[in-house]
Amino acid sequence: MTNSATSPASAPERSGSTQTTGLILGISSFAVWGLLPLYLQTVKPTSTFEIIAWRIVLSVLFCFAVLLIARRWGAFTRIIKNWRSMLFLGLASLAVFANWTLYVLTVEVGRSLEGSLGYYLNPLISMLLGMVFLRERLRPLQWVAVAFATASFIVMVVAYGEPPWLSLAIACSFAIYGLLKKQVGRSVDPIAGLTMETLWLAPLGIGILIFIEVTSGLTMGRVSGGHTTMLLLAGVMTSVPLLLFAAATARLSLVEVGIVQYVAPTMQFIFGVVLLHEPMPPERWLGFGLVWLGLVFFTIDLVIDVGRRRRRTRVEPDPTGEINVV
Repeated sequence: MTNSATSPASAPERSGSTQTTGLILGISSFAVWGLLPLYLQTVKPTSTFEIIAWRIVLSVLFCFAVLLIARRWGAFTRIIKNWRSMLFLGLASLAVFANWTLYVLTVEVGRSLEGSLGYYLNPLISMLLGMVFLRERLRPLQWVAVAFATASFIVMVVAYGEPPWLSLAIACSFAIYGLLKKQVGRSVDPIAGLTMETLWLAPLGIGILIFIEVTSGLTMGRVSGGHTTMLLLAGVMTSVPLLLFAAATARLSLVEVGIVQYVAPTMQFIFGVVLLHEPMPPERWLGFGLVWLGLVFFTIDLVIDVGRRRRRTRVEPDPTGEINVV
């Protein structure tokens, strides 16, 4: 489904510097997402759907401001003229809306650890999607990581008597978002693409705000100055990591995108255990422990692969058989 001539996921000759840049962007995006639970505590008593609606509306304004400052209107109009890009960005906006709603809900109801588990399971779902839709192949250490993640899932099912549906929904929605973003890759400017994503959701966000105002009343401007300020930052908290994520997906394979995402759930896990004091019975520790072991193998494999790519791009034979330093 991706063009091998332009997609870094399918181009083995991708440079080490491109991959390193992608990793830095990806880790940065997930680090900001890892701070989301702390941010949500600052906007109480605002409801889940009001938070999501403000995230949408303020993100639209933020993205258009960035688009204006960066002078990317040409890139934005090219998206409008490309029905394929419009379609994938529209579907991606629905996937990320579902992901936002599910995660904010987990924090609101005091089940942030389930949200954390969902993002820990995301690499497994991302790899499966990469294998099925992008024909990405797993290396031996990655298969070991998959085995540990699968074992963790089984432990959770046995411990709770049913699959962790909320965690699975979070994992699947974000993995699907990553896959859809991968379909447009470098053909869509990250700023212009995110602007279009938020624009797709704008009618929904405005509709939610109107409904809340008519029924229970909005909290914006009615709690305190600090509360209003934090709600106004919802656009920045939403758009900045998504911009970083969009830039990262253009430089990394879907498997690698799945690897770097563990930064956010680790921060969220610490938040749930240390600050919210959510229960951690032995079976939950075992389930998380198996996921963490899988991530260790992911990381080892990634480090090995990055080194291999760098060596290949530094010394590369030309068609005549001579060795060129590049």
